[in-house]
Amino acid sequence: DHKLERRALRREFRGRHPCGALGASAGRDPGSHRLNPHGQYALDRFHEPKLLHRLEGEQITMRRQGFTLIEVVVSLAIVSVIGLALYGTVERSFSMREEIATHSERYRQAYVALERMSRELAQAFVSNHVNKADISTQTGFYGEEDEVLFTSFSNTVLRKDAYAGDQETIRYRLGQDPTGGEGTCLMRWSAPRVLEDIEQDDEGKERVLICGVRRIELKYHAEREDDWSDSWRTEDIAHKDVDDGEVRARLPDRVRMSLWVDMPDGSKRLFRTATTIRLTKALNF
Repeated sequence: DHKLERRALRREFRGRHPCGALGASAGRDPGSHRLNPHGQYALDRFHEPKLLHRLEGEQITMRRQGFTLIEVVVSLAIVSVIGLALYGTVERSFSMREEIATHSERYRQAYVALERMSRELAQAFVSNHVNKADISTQTGFYGEEDEVLFTSFSNTVLRKDAYAGDQETIRYRLGQDPTGGEGTCLMRWSAPRVLEDIEQDDEGKERVLICGVRRIELKYHAEREDDWSDSWRTEDIAHKDVDDGEVRARLPDRVRMSLWVDMPDGSKRLFRTATTIRLTKALNF
């Protein structure tokens, strides 16, 4: 505290120059030390050059505290440059985070679509229809390069006492975006039972699996020929076997699925997988 320091200086001065010997020892006018209203001798700075220098230095130090206008302007400029650099870094980080999240969502949609196709195709089946004179339902496997229609044991019953079992009729194909957007979507049509006419579309419901699909490619592998083909129909004689003198339809042992999906950055990404069909021969029921 400056007041305490000034008081200490005054006490130091009074200790070195007592009242009786101040004028005689220093050769100064004793009248230069006058009593203040409190009965103490006041300090005359003009007769003590060293103390005067110390007190004036103290006042100069007090006057120099704070910043000049140029220092404030330079500091603000430096802080502004640092702030702009930090803002650019943070903005790029958030943009990259959103881009990664968008790409991850597209990957997830494509993988979910292929996983569902693989699971349902793996449970595909056809019936040999023991009573051919009274065929009430129709099963089959009709696959093209960009579409597949089949019966499967993949249905899940969600309600008690529902008029449904584990059998269902499913179709996968490309269709226009139902929301009116550009591009095509992978559509899944299904009916929760085996129909009298497998191509009777009004019995089931169609839903979108993933939009932004440029192309779908399906390949069917024949175990006997060990070859891939672009189509498969259980009605074709080439896709039938003779078992104990009985002609039975058969299914491909493997199906390969390829999807070309549009990515958020405008590129096109290929997703591909294959599944194995467990029941390749027609069932006797």
